[in-house]
Amino acid sequence: MLSGILRREALLESIFEGKPHPLKTACADWIASSRRFTQFCEGYQAKIRKKIRSAADVGGDLYLELETAYLLLCEDALSVEYEPDHRRAGRSADFAVSFTTRMRMRLEVTHMRASVPEAATRLPNRLADTICDKLGQLDASGANVVLIGIDSDGMNHIAPQNALKTLRQRAERNDADVVERHGFKSRSGFFDHYRRLSAVMLRGVPLRQGADPVWCDNPLAKHPLPARVKTALIRSHTLI
Repeated sequence: MLSGILRREALLESIFEGKPHPLKTACADWIASSRRFTQFCEGYQAKIRKKIRSAADVGGDLYLELETAYLLLCEDALSVEYEPDHRRAGRSADFAVSFTTRMRMRLEVTHMRASVPEAATRLPNRLADTICDKLGQLDASGANVVLIGIDSDGMNHIAPQNALKTLRQRAERNDADVVERHGFKSRSGFFDHYRRLSAVMLRGVPLRQGADPVWCDNPLAKHPLPARVKTALIRSHTLI
């Protein structure tokens, strides 16, 4: 038991370089409660340490990335690789997630802040833009999920199915704010990337009991997710 505690303490000291940090308490809790997350941090400690040094918003995006890894690894059927494609040219997803030995997908994580005054008007368009901005990071050869953490007050005001429908309609009209603004050369280029998106999952930040994730499949997806994979991903982010 003592050797396990010392191992965890040494890992935290390595990741945070012996310094206080806003993420340290959360990481300590996750490491203490999950052997698999401990192994994840050991395997990627150099990458995590570098991110902690350079992150501009440690309380938002990086927290959400690491919490996502922890939650996914609490689901026995799921395993996680951190930024497996970042050595390639161009943008890529945050995680490769495997469901047992049956399939491997990419999962991109992003944090969208939401304030109550803007919820009824601007948030649906912001969600559509957030999804569109992530299309360029999706892998062409397999399934892709975009996980969006939204400040909990905004969760009741937006629906991913409406955002996806809006994106399709705007792209079909060749709306420059969808096609050109997000770096696509043409409408067909947009839809080539849009079909890579298998699904969107929204979750509150912070997670709360009784506030389950909101899932939306992309009906045009080239690689739709099997029901068991979808269930595992949703369950990983559901507090009981």
